[in-house]
Amino acid sequence: MKILMTGATGLLGLNTVPQLLEAGHEVVAVVRKPDAARELLGEHPGLSFVQGDLDRIEDMVPHLAGCDAVVHAAALFTEYYATGAEWDRFYELNVLGTQTLFRAARTAGVGRGVFISSVGVMAAPDGRRIPPESMSDFYRRSKVEAEILLEGDEELRDWPLITLRPGWIWGPKDPAPTSTGAMTRNLIEKGSEMLPTGDVVAMVDARDVGKAILSALTIPARTATYPVVGAEIRSIDALRAVASHIPRARAKTVPVGAALFLSRVMDWKVKVFGGKNPIPMEGVKFIAGPLTANMTQSHRDLGVVYRPFEETAKDVAEYWLARLGKQG
Repeated sequence: MKILMTGATGLLGLNTVPQLLEAGHEVVAVVRKPDAARELLGEHPGLSFVQGDLDRIEDMVPHLAGCDAVVHAAALFTEYYATGAEWDRFYELNVLGTQTLFRAARTAGVGRGVFISSVGVMAAPDGRRIPPESMSDFYRRSKVEAEILLEGDEELRDWPLITLRPGWIWGPKDPAPTSTGAMTRNLIEKGSEMLPTGDVVAMVDARDVGKAILSALTIPARTATYPVVGAEIRSIDALRAVASHIPRARAKTVPVGAALFLSRVMDWKVKVFGGKNPIPMEGVKFIAGPLTANMTQSHRDLGVVYRPFEETAKDVAEYWLARLGKQG
């Protein structure tokens, strides 16, 4: 199978592309900087790189010819937390861009698609979505809006499209880094990291999301939505698990109410003095939970066996220790 994949050099992509290649598939990786992508993914006879970005979906269209499937894992995300990007930008790239890519794929004769959404769109474990108009987290709202748009699109109605909703993703090979990587780096460099206490949160190893993607590409073609969750634990306990593999690292707690209050204070400071809020309100709410998912149908249809979070925690710690030169 020939697969075009966006987001190939992020945490998820770097843990998925090798699995696709190992399974004998050919991967066309859409990346911003092909030379940098080669450094991350290496050379492989089944791997090719094409330059593309969410800003220019049209540049990807010629490369859809001859593909059997499209995996759309790229999304505007970090800008929400880093710069306070406006909703219009999220809608353009994460919602309309997603529709444009899948429409182009169907027109080009691509057989199926896989869309990477988020378990954060869910209002309940049964999969019901949060009403988008009630959401101030632009990333999660964009995923809700994209799901709704794709489901109602007449051009895609008979085209096999599987939507995967991963939990909070942890894993090695995290170049950006993501929030989980940044916290692990803080544990190593600063000796501590703090998270609010709270309820359980759905989490998953990036490598296991890769397994789910591979399964979604190879099971009989269908249109369906599946959560992809390997563990449901408190965020602070996940951080403690990582810290246990880092010498002298401590995972500290802060009450949820205190974290929310501090976030409001930082919002006021940003409005008055500019800059960015390092602890955005929606981020605190997400990390504090609860966020769970019913995995019954996902287990039955995708057949993914998820690793215990302790294994993920150990691998994440070892990856960052090696990357920062603190090991070996």
